[in-house]
Amino acid sequence: MRLTNVCVGYGIKTIVKDINLDFEKGKIYGIIGKNGTGKTTLMKAMMGLKEVQSGFVEKENTIGALIEEPGLLKDRTGYDNLKIKAMMEEIDYGEIKELLKLVGLENAAKRKVKSYSLGMRQRLGIAMAIIGKPEVLILDEPINGLDPEGIKDIRNLFISLREKYNMCIIISSHILEELEKVCDKFIFMNEGRVISVKSKEELREDLVNCTIIKINKEDGIDKVMKKLNVKKYSVEKNVIKLYGEDIEICDVIEQLVKDKYKVSEAYKSRLNCEEYFFKMIR
Repeated sequence: MRLTNVCVGYGIKTIVKDINLDFEKGKIYGIIGKNGTGKTTLMKAMMGLKEVQSGFVEKENTIGALIEEPGLLKDRTGYDNLKIKAMMEEIDYGEIKELLKLVGLENAAKRKVKSYSLGMRQRLGIAMAIIGKPEVLILDEPINGLDPEGIKDIRNLFISLREKYNMCIIISSHILEELEKVCDKFIFMNEGRVISVKSKEELREDLVNCTIIKINKEDGIDKVMKKLNVKKYSVEKNVIKLYGEDIEICDVIEQLVKDKYKVSEAYKSRLNCEEYFFKMIR
């Protein structure tokens, strides 16, 4: 799948702007952004549910999707839900048992969906999305609201789908730490635009690039950073964090001492995904 200069909106308002992305088979992509930044709108355009204002979405692959909550018949069994979807897609029912086993619902197949937990419903929704073994799977916030065990189950399911079917999986989520564990590439969005695309290796390298300086007070630190021309930083509870700045730590310490600050510690540390994202949009 390829997106070229894609713009999408509602009426005259453009929500998603100038998106250029390539998606490959056998890769898991994470789309990261704040609520309202255009992730769901972009995914709907990729599926053909939302008309693009300009640009092109090239879709040579079959697509399965789960956007928002799965549309399940709660008074029917898990098996029945899959059977109805298979009937609509004109797909052999023989695939249903394989899918139920793959998503870990083989022992709950004959239970009514209204008795399922949230995590079980999400797994059933994913099973419905992959009926017919699509080459691309698009999932909008698939782990939202799940407990840690449910998140782990869904994460393992993504890896199984990639390995078993060589599927391209595109996931949006605000649970950034979970995306870090499963994705091959990370697409960072802000205000409707893609601001960065990172491979797993590039992201891990960037996450290491944080300098921590502990001081005795934080009043006036903005003035110190301005003197040093440091723009990407944060200060909280007498701790300064410098994000990837091309500046020697000894220069920062020297300036702090000149301005009557006491430095107790200074070292390199690892950012988490959330800190990294907010550093980029600062």
